[in-house]
Amino acid sequence: MRTTMIQCRSVYLRPATVEDAKDLVALHDPSTTTRFTFFADPIDIAREKAYLASKIESPCDMLWTVHRAGDGALIGTAGLHDIDRDMETARL
Repeated sequence: MRTTMIQCRSVYLRPATVEDAKDLVALHDPSTTTRFTFFADPIDIAREKAYLASKIESPCDMLWTVHRAGDGALIGTAGLHDIDRDMETARL
């Protein structure tokens, strides 16, 4: 199940696509953002595309890109993982 866009005053979320890989890789600045990620190795476009494809195709994951509402700039991702629809649980 995939959702439509979620919007509030300052940001909006939309379902991630494999085409987002290039923009997401550009956000990975080792001196700032990558210290908060789960990846130890440098991230390239091919690796990001594979990650996105795996999350998009997974029935147990939902991944959104997060954008500033004012200018649409991509600022990150948000996701639900290990979704258990029977128990109605997931991991952020």
